[in-house]
Amino acid sequence: MVTLIAGATAYSWVLSSTRSEASLATLNAALKIEGVQKLPSGGLKVYVRAIRAPLLVDYLYIFDMKTGELLHAQECEVDLRAGELGYITVPALKLSRIAPVEGGRRVRVRVIAHSGLSTGSTVSAEIIEVVTYKPTYIGLKAYRYSYDESHWLIFDYNTGKYRFFDNTSNTIQGPYTGVAPILEGMDEYTITESWVSWNQRPVDSPIVIVVNPKNAEEDWVFTWHDPHGTWRFYLQRLEGEVEVDFLIFWEDLFNPYHPVAVDDWRDHVVRVTVFTDGRYRITVYMAKGGYSHEFYLDVYDSLSPAKLVYVKPFHAYWWNYDGTFYREMSDKVYWR
Repeated sequence: MVTLIAGATAYSWVLSSTRSEASLATLNAALKIEGVQKLPSGGLKVYVRAIRAPLLVDYLYIFDMKTGELLHAQECEVDLRAGELGYITVPALKLSRIAPVEGGRRVRVRVIAHSGLSTGSTVSAEIIEVVTYKPTYIGLKAYRYSYDESHWLIFDYNTGKYRFFDNTSNTIQGPYTGVAPILEGMDEYTITESWVSWNQRPVDSPIVIVVNPKNAEEDWVFTWHDPHGTWRFYLQRLEGEVEVDFLIFWEDLFNPYHPVAVDDWRDHVVRVTVFTDGRYRITVYMAKGGYSHEFYLDVYDSLSPAKLVYVKPFHAYWWNYDGTFYREMSDKVYWR
């Protein structure tokens, strides 16, 4: 055990506090991990039970079984009555950074809980598990001036890795590859303060992904700054078990095969909510400009036979502004 936790300072502090008058084995008998479920969305659900007394489960750790390296740590708040079963969700966004796509990684999952019986008393439980990462892809396509000229990207929203293609005069070029920025723990962001040339583009990506830190459990406002002003997007809380909730900002002028000046990354703003049962809620907040846009789910190598979710026609302008915030449009909410 000492080898396993070497270098994990936070975990070592929590473990040391459990060594009170009762033995570690007696304390741990109060808490049990009953199993780990692999979710359709790619994440994990870790089920925990309080055996004898009320417990507050407040930390989850994942360690590499071979090296003892701390791979992932997250705070949680699972308040359990005696005998009650609860769960902690580890989103695929986090798993993508520690688990291989193929073969799996053998890990030790440990949870820490505080007992209400005495101040500072903690208990823990653990389970051995093999975890893998399941990539999930979204596709965005823009038709420029007609259905004969288009470009599209396919990206994994958990890692930001994307592939970009262009089709002009029936000549397909690509893929141009890169990694989109994934912004976490941020309420505000400035992409650029003016139009810039292709060589001065602020990010080498047609999209920016913004993760909702409230995870749809509370209302949240995200503020975006660009050359055209300040834009505040209101994301209301949602019912259901949400794994991850995020915004996608898309610059439809971004094209390495036909480079031009770029500006706001706000040609298309869409909210994607992934539920633990595998359902998606897709909500358009803004879509504008002369280009036609298409949004796809279940993409891998190409946009066909992926699921086409919706189409923004040429020259259409979509948004719902209430004078303070941009809000979702009731007729632009799609469930898949």
